Amino acid sequence: MLYDEFLAGTKARQTSETFEQYETLEKIYSACEDVSKEDIYRIWKQTYGKQAKLNHERTIKRLESMSAYRDHDGPATTEESCIRRNLFQAATSLTETNEFGMGSDTRITTPDGLTYSLERYDTINGHGRYRLKMYYEGKTYETALTYQFGDLIIGSAA
Repeated sequence: MLYDEFLAGTKARQTSETFEQYETLEKIYSACEDVSKEDIYRIWKQTYGKQAKLNHERTIKRLESMSAYRDHDGPATTEESCIRRNLFQAATSLTETNEFGMGSDTRITTPDGLTYSLERYDTINGHGRYRLKMYYEGKTYETALTYQFGDLIIGSAA
């Protein structure tokens, strides 16, 4: 059974995690004469597939909340604090890369296929201004977090 066949049969997303699952199930398929490809697809859907669907839904929800987040006056809720922390962690990881240090846009892709990117959108007196963007399954999620003059800043609600 080829990986492409496995992806088509399970309708799984192509990630490093899915490939590891495929390798495990492919060993079972190869070792057992009585197991069909359809059996392997069913096993994946009943085990890994359910978790993959939940993970996908959580990722979409996280991306939507991160792109909608704006700072505001007053105390932050626990959820807002978590969103803020996630934004800063992603941006900090990007600013610590060699590419960013040399003035280039930089990207980091997670094993689940989510890409974080700091992209230049403006230059003031030779200093780049960058915005944190996220890409997942062909969709772009733009955030209010910017990096300018050495500081990470989240825009506020108007």
